[in-house]
Amino acid sequence: MQALETEVSTPKLQQVLEYLNGFESKLILYTYDSILLDVDYSEAKQILPEIINIMQRGKFPVKCKVGDIYSKMSSITL
Repeated sequence: MQALETEVSTPKLQQVLEYLNGFESKLILYTYDSILLDVDYSEAKQILPEIINIMQRGKFPVKCKVGDIYSKMSSITL
């Protein structure tokens, strides 16, 4: 399953990286089933819906959380 997840996620990560080119916000961590973004507050409303759209292609579920401390993030909906 991990190989399939990596095969599906790698092109999506490339799309996210290409989309973020020119923004202050950056993708800073990728793990098995999640990505961590350092999002510039002024860009959040613009970039998060598009990143979610990229990640959902293929009907994959996406959860979005925000916070300053990784272990204390809160779920949000856009």
